[in-house]
Amino acid sequence: MTDSEITLIRYRMDRSKEALSAAELMYEKGHYNDALNRFYYSCFYAVIALLATEGLYSTYS
Repeated sequence: MTDSEITLIRYRMDRSKEALSAAELMYEKGHYNDALNRFYYSCFYAVIALLATEGLYSTYS
């Protein structure tokens, strides 16, 4: 795995964590639809990071 691939994976995991944090805040405030949207993106970023560890990239990349 190259340094640029590792950097991209870390970036995506950071985005995933950020989206999850936002989801938690929205959920606590009762904004359930927005929380679910942020949770979806948290999962999305984590999955594309995981796929990248196997050399698989989405068209999103």
